[in-house]
Amino acid sequence: MDYVTAIEKSGARMTPVRRLVIEKIISSETPLSAQALQKYLKTKGKSVNKTTVYRTLTLLVSEKIIKEVHLISGGVRYESSDLPHHHHLNCTTCGRIQEVVCEDIETEVERLKSRIGQKGFAIQSHNLEFYGVCEDCGELGNK
Repeated sequence: MDYVTAIEKSGARMTPVRRLVIEKIISSETPLSAQALQKYLKTKGKSVNKTTVYRTLTLLVSEKIIKEVHLISGGVRYESSDLPHHHHLNCTTCGRIQEVVCEDIETEVERLKSRIGQKGFAIQSHNLEFYGVCEDCGELGNK
């Protein structure tokens, strides 16, 4: 289902602001905060308050167009729901966030889900984050 159809099916309209938010999140290589999206909208000539941004994000999450990324480092960020399952590398120096796919870990998580399921607990999702220093901030970036 395309994004316009999903929005309209929910009873809402596809506004220029919603379209810009969707396009920005889908094209981003990193999860974006509501504040970053509000700044982006301003650069596009759309001066909207943070309530409008959060309402837009809530709608897009509820329609499964985007998903929330809860980072231990603080706050909620948003990324496309079309992305394959992945985890994040978080630079503790500059705050940069990168995606990383960990197939070996996912195999182990599936085994763990099975063992935990035998104890009567159903895992619905999981989140794994790595914290460290990125290439630009660390010794590798200084060589």
